[in-house]
Amino acid sequence: SAQLGATAAVGPATAAALAERGIDRSFVPSAYTTEALARELPGPPASVRLLRADIAGGELERILTERGFAVERVEVYRTEPADGLAIQAALKEGIDAVALTSASITRAYAAALGGADAGGRCPVFSIGPATSAACAELGLTVAAEASPHTILGLVTAMVSTLGSAAAAGNRPSDVPAE
Repeated sequence: SAQLGATAAVGPATAAALAERGIDRSFVPSAYTTEALARELPGPPASVRLLRADIAGGELERILTERGFAVERVEVYRTEPADGLAIQAALKEGIDAVALTSASITRAYAAALGGADAGGRCPVFSIGPATSAACAELGLTVAAEASPHTILGLVTAMVSTLGSAAAAGNRPSDVPAE
Protein backbone atom coordinates (compact mmCIF):
# COMPACT_ATOMS: atom_id res chain seq x y z
CA SER A 1 0.00 0.00 0.00
CA ALA A 2 1.10 3.54 -0.65
CA GLN A 3 2.45 5.44 2.28
CA LEU A 4 0.90 8.82 3.07
CA GLY A 5 3.53 11.55 3.11
CA ALA A 6 3.11 15.12 4.20
CA THR A 7 -0.29 16.69 3.60
CA ALA A 8 -1.42 20.22 2.90
CA ALA A 9 -4.79 21.91 3.20
CA VAL A 10 -5.95 25.09 1.50
CA GLY A 11 -7.50 26.42 4.73
CA PRO A 12 -8.27 25.76 8.38
CA ALA A 13 -11.63 24.01 7.83
CA THR A 14 -10.03 21.43 5.54
CA ALA A 15 -7.12 21.05 7.97
CA ALA A 16 -9.56 20.44 10.83
CA ALA A 17 -11.49 17.87 8.78
CA LEU A 18 -8.23 16.04 8.04
CA ALA A 19 -7.22 16.10 11.72
CA GLU A 20 -10.63 14.70 12.75
CA ARG A 21 -9.88 11.73 10.52
CA GLY A 22 -6.42 11.21 11.97
CA ILE A 23 -4.57 12.81 9.06
CA ASP A 24 -2.17 15.35 10.43
CA ARG A 25 -1.62 18.18 8.02
CA SER A 26 1.77 19.77 7.76
CA PHE A 27 1.08 22.88 5.69
CA VAL A 28 -1.62 25.55 5.31
CA PRO A 29 -0.80 28.62 3.14
CA SER A 30 -0.85 32.19 4.45
CA ALA A 31 -3.91 33.02 2.32
CA TYR A 32 -6.60 30.37 1.98
CA THR A 33 -6.56 30.08 -1.81
CA THR A 34 -5.34 27.39 -4.17
CA GLU A 35 -2.94 29.90 -5.75
CA ALA A 36 -1.33 30.62 -2.36
CA LEU A 37 -1.08 26.89 -1.73
CA ALA A 38 0.65 26.37 -5.09
CA ARG A 39 3.10 29.23 -4.60
CA GLU A 40 3.92 28.56 -0.94
CA LEU A 41 4.06 24.76 -0.79
CA PRO A 42 7.50 24.00 0.63
CA GLY A 43 10.04 22.30 -1.61
CA PRO A 44 12.20 20.82 -2.78
CA PRO A 45 9.86 19.81 -5.56
CA ALA A 46 8.49 16.32 -5.10
CA SER A 47 5.58 14.21 -6.26
CA VAL A 48 2.20 15.56 -5.19
CA ARG A 49 -1.24 14.03 -5.47
CA LEU A 50 -4.01 16.63 -5.65
CA LEU A 51 -7.42 15.47 -4.47
CA ARG A 52 -9.82 17.76 -6.33
CA ALA A 53 -13.38 18.33 -7.39
CA ASP A 54 -14.28 17.47 -10.96
CA ILE A 55 -14.81 21.14 -11.83
CA ALA A 56 -11.69 22.51 -10.11
CA GLY A 57 -9.59 24.64 -12.41
CA GLY A 58 -6.05 23.76 -13.43
CA GLU A 59 -4.19 26.72 -11.89
CA LEU A 60 -2.92 24.71 -8.90
CA GLU A 61 -1.51 22.00 -11.14
CA ARG A 62 0.02 24.52 -13.55
CA ILE A 63 1.85 26.51 -10.86
CA LEU A 64 3.14 23.39 -9.08
CA THR A 65 4.35 21.92 -12.38
CA GLU A 66 6.13 25.19 -13.22
CA ARG A 67 7.82 24.98 -9.80
CA GLY A 68 9.12 21.50 -10.64
CA PHE A 69 6.62 19.31 -8.78
CA ALA A 70 5.41 16.08 -10.40
CA VAL A 71 1.64 16.45 -10.17
CA GLU A 72 -1.05 13.77 -10.21
CA ARG A 73 -4.63 15.05 -10.14
CA VAL A 74 -7.24 12.75 -8.64
CA GLU A 75 -10.87 13.81 -8.90
CA VAL A 76 -12.42 12.58 -5.65
CA TYR A 77 -15.79 14.28 -5.77
CA ARG A 78 -18.09 15.98 -8.20
CA THR A 79 -20.08 19.13 -7.81
CA GLU A 80 -23.80 18.86 -8.48
CA PRO A 81 -25.63 21.89 -9.85
CA ALA A 82 -27.52 23.98 -7.32
CA ASP A 83 -31.30 23.88 -7.43
CA GLY A 84 -32.18 26.94 -9.49
CA LEU A 85 -35.84 26.70 -8.49
CA ALA A 86 -34.94 26.86 -4.80
CA ILE A 87 -32.80 29.93 -5.45
CA GLN A 88 -35.63 31.55 -7.43
CA ALA A 89 -38.09 30.77 -4.60
CA ALA A 90 -35.81 32.45 -2.07
CA LEU A 91 -35.48 35.48 -4.34
CA LYS A 92 -39.25 35.64 -4.71
CA GLU A 93 -39.75 35.48 -0.92
CA GLY A 94 -37.24 38.27 -0.47
CA ILE A 95 -33.68 38.14 0.73
CA ASP A 96 -31.47 40.73 2.40
CA ALA A 97 -28.09 39.44 1.26
CA VAL A 98 -26.41 36.67 -0.71
CA ALA A 99 -23.35 34.79 0.55
CA LEU A 100 -21.43 33.08 -2.26
CA THR A 101 -18.88 30.44 -1.34
CA SER A 102 -17.63 29.19 -4.71
CA ALA A 103 -17.52 30.03 -8.38
CA SER A 104 -19.96 27.19 -9.11
CA ILE A 105 -22.61 28.49 -6.71
CA THR A 106 -22.02 31.98 -8.12
CA ARG A 107 -22.85 30.67 -11.59
CA ALA A 108 -25.96 28.91 -10.25
CA TYR A 109 -27.09 32.09 -8.51
CA ALA A 110 -26.55 34.22 -11.62
CA ALA A 111 -28.45 31.68 -13.74
CA ALA A 112 -31.33 31.68 -11.25
CA LEU A 113 -31.51 35.47 -11.45
CA GLY A 114 -32.42 35.06 -15.10
CA GLY A 115 -32.34 38.78 -15.77
CA ALA A 116 -34.01 39.70 -12.48
CA ASP A 117 -32.46 42.66 -10.74
CA ALA A 118 -31.98 40.87 -7.41
CA GLY A 119 -28.21 41.34 -7.74
CA GLY A 120 -28.73 45.10 -7.65
CA ARG A 121 -31.33 45.02 -4.86
CA CYS A 122 -29.37 43.11 -2.26
CA PRO A 123 -25.69 42.97 -1.46
CA VAL A 124 -23.61 40.03 -2.64
CA PHE A 125 -20.77 38.78 -0.44
CA SER A 126 -17.89 36.60 -1.63
CA ILE A 127 -15.73 34.14 0.29
CA GLY A 128 -12.60 34.86 -1.74
CA PRO A 129 -10.85 35.92 -4.93
CA ALA A 130 -12.02 33.06 -7.17
CA THR A 131 -15.64 33.66 -6.17
CA SER A 132 -15.23 37.43 -6.60
CA ALA A 133 -13.75 36.86 -10.08
CA ALA A 134 -16.76 34.71 -10.99
CA CYS A 135 -19.03 37.50 -9.74
CA ALA A 136 -17.24 40.03 -11.93
CA GLU A 137 -17.48 37.75 -14.98
CA LEU A 138 -21.22 37.40 -14.41
CA GLY A 139 -21.92 41.07 -13.74
CA LEU A 140 -22.54 40.71 -10.00
CA THR A 141 -21.16 43.46 -7.80
CA VAL A 142 -19.49 42.26 -4.60
CA ALA A 143 -20.34 44.32 -1.52
CA ALA A 144 -17.46 42.74 0.44
CA GLU A 145 -15.03 39.85 0.20
CA ALA A 146 -14.18 37.71 3.20
CA SER A 147 -10.81 38.23 4.83
CA PRO A 148 -9.62 35.70 5.75
CA HIS A 149 -11.24 33.53 3.08
CA THR A 150 -13.21 31.36 5.49
CA ILE A 151 -16.87 31.04 6.46
CA LEU A 152 -16.13 33.07 9.61
CA GLY A 153 -14.45 35.72 7.46
CA LEU A 154 -17.52 35.78 5.19
CA VAL A 155 -19.91 36.15 8.13
CA THR A 156 -17.73 38.90 9.60
CA ALA A 157 -17.74 40.81 6.28
CA MET A 158 -21.52 40.50 6.10
CA VAL A 159 -22.08 41.62 9.68
CA SER A 160 -19.70 44.52 9.25
CA THR A 161 -21.31 45.73 6.03
CA LEU A 162 -24.91 45.04 6.98
CA GLY A 163 -24.35 46.32 10.53
CA SER A 164 -23.02 49.60 9.15
CA ALA A 165 -26.15 49.92 7.00
CA ALA A 166 -28.42 49.22 9.98
CA ALA A 167 -26.58 51.78 12.11
CA ALA A 168 -27.16 54.33 9.34
CA GLY A 169 -30.88 53.50 9.37
CA ASN A 170 -30.89 51.59 6.08
CA ARG A 171 -32.46 48.19 5.47
CA PRO A 172 -29.94 45.53 4.39
CA SER A 173 -31.43 45.58 0.89
CA ASP A 174 -30.56 49.28 0.70
CA VAL A 175 -26.83 48.63 1.16
CA PRO A 176 -25.20 49.90 -1.99
CA ALA A 177 -23.11 47.37 -3.84
CA GLU A 178 -19.54 48.66 -4.01
